[in-house]
Amino acid sequence: MSALRPFVWRPRRPLSRGRPLGHLALSRFSWFLTTIPEAGDTLYMDFVLRPATNDDQGAIQALIFGVLREYGLKPDPDGTDADLQNIGDYYSFKKGRFDVLVDSSGRIFGTVALAQVTATTCELRKMYLDRRVRGKGLGRRLLDHALAVARQMGFQRVELETASVLREAVALYERYGFKTFTNCHGACRCDLAYFLDLNHPPSRPSSPPVLPNPARYPATSRIALQEVVT
Repeated sequence: MSALRPFVWRPRRPLSRGRPLGHLALSRFSWFLTTIPEAGDTLYMDFVLRPATNDDQGAIQALIFGVLREYGLKPDPDGTDADLQNIGDYYSFKKGRFDVLVDSSGRIFGTVALAQVTATTCELRKMYLDRRVRGKGLGRRLLDHALAVARQMGFQRVELETASVLREAVALYERYGFKTFTNCHGACRCDLAYFLDLNHPPSRPSSPPVLPNPARYPATSRIALQEVVT
């Protein structure tokens, strides 16, 4: 039986004479940093959560109503969405809070809110994400934030209403252990209701790391992208 041959790594293209491999890797990495991201690319922007104010009303309504229409749902400014007419007063009265996810320039890309139902139960409301930043783990960030705040505020149970057409949101809630229940005060556009017991939350599987999508960039960029993230 012949001896095993040692593994020898070979670059995918010949190296220029006098330029060691480390120089190539560094040059590719430096080129990646200087060419990606492009200006205005939300994939690489820093996002922070902050309390919403009434000055955010127009941007919040535009985001939420836009997402609703995207999924064929009708905004209801005089009913389910009446809280957006005066965010500060509504959530102060409801002993809750409304937070927005903003980028480094202050643009709003996500929303999430909590409103008191009883002394021990709160409602998760208005969790929406701009379509340009979905699939990057920000939905989990919004939900983690909301559940942490609910615990800090002393709530033991979180309830929510949603629509089955919002498949990504429904999958996220179920992944976190939310269970369905019958809610007699359902919003007209919602056909599902969920709850989560904060005292006994089920363990949820760890999420895979969210990596940049190489398909968004030209073929030459994908080479550098693969080397940086692997």
